[in-house]
Amino acid sequence: MEVKAFLCQHKAENYENCEDRFCVNIDTKSVAVADGMSQSFLPEYWADLICRRFSESTDGWYPTHESVQELEPSWNKLRDIYADLEEKKNNPYSYLIRNSIAEKKSAACTFVGIRFLSSKKLKYHILGDSSMIIFREGKLKSEKDILSTHRGKFDSFPDFFDSNHLRGGKGDPVNDVIQMSDKDTILLVTDPFSDFFYEKARSGNDCSEYLQEVKRLNSHDDYVKLVEKWRNEGMHDDDSTLVVIIPNDKDTISIAYEDKDPSEDIFIDKTSQIKSKFEEEQPKGKSSHQRENDNTDREIIDCSEFQNFIDEAINKHGTEEHGWFGWLKILFNSFVKLKKFKGSERKRITKMIRKYLNNKQ
Repeated sequence: MEVKAFLCQHKAENYENCEDRFCVNIDTKSVAVADGMSQSFLPEYWADLICRRFSESTDGWYPTHESVQELEPSWNKLRDIYADLEEKKNNPYSYLIRNSIAEKKSAACTFVGIRFLSSKKLKYHILGDSSMIIFREGKLKSEKDILSTHRGKFDSFPDFFDSNHLRGGKGDPVNDVIQMSDKDTILLVTDPFSDFFYEKARSGNDCSEYLQEVKRLNSHDDYVKLVEKWRNEGMHDDDSTLVVIIPNDKDTISIAYEDKDPSEDIFIDKTSQIKSKFEEEQPKGKSSHQRENDNTDREIIDCSEFQNFIDEAINKHGTEEHGWFGWLKILFNSFVKLKKFKGSERKRITKMIRKYLNNKQ
């Protein structure tokens, strides 16, 4: 199976503010997509936890309203660390975060995930208006091939998993095993695509031309242009995730392309304009070798500061299994924003922090 995974934000937001998440794991042959619900509290991290737990599972785990309860301690840890960091940044609205915690506000997300049992057989799990769309022999034959728990009703009140078991979430997850052929294509999508394709299929459009557009995607820029084009054709403006899965006769998954995780806050558009701007930001009158040495010195200073920052958090909060990667991303994200690094500085400190975190593990 060949996989391409794309994600972009609501038009009015920045990429790092996107609340959708996806995970592709080639070892477990699993793919997951979750849509963090904006009405809830820090939904992107809840979506990330569920996607990672499903895709990394070697024990067949899948989300239900009961099984996601094991992720609550990790979610609570993420929430508390986020609050600590906002206070450290002297955020004048940090009291609102503490109020939300005191009021036991929780996160919510929809979910669609699949796990391949063989090259032609998969099991899916779905809750909410995130969907699995099946193109049979290149065509969307009917709206019945758009699988979700919200068929025909893609509104602002989808079914969801909740980070607080006392709230219980909403709706009944669906799951089943289906057979595929090497002529079929699967899309895992969040609700803008669910609604868009549902309306097209209901009007008799087999969407074969839309599928060809999807298959031609090879970069984030391509994807953003396509999303903008479809928004002009009626797709609603929201965080939008699209994972394309093309089955073949191989019993493995290969990732042809995947977008960066918004939580990493390091999404850098590698166009010639950005590269040109990067060069402009370098000190004038020095050789590239001299500039490299200057950057190394700055990284050492910044790294020392970050070590103190992260060690303090580790000593205070520990490193539980499921919370580790999630809250490290919050630490990284908050530290970079706290220091207000720009452009080339952000790129340099990104490399430095990644190296440090790898050593820390």
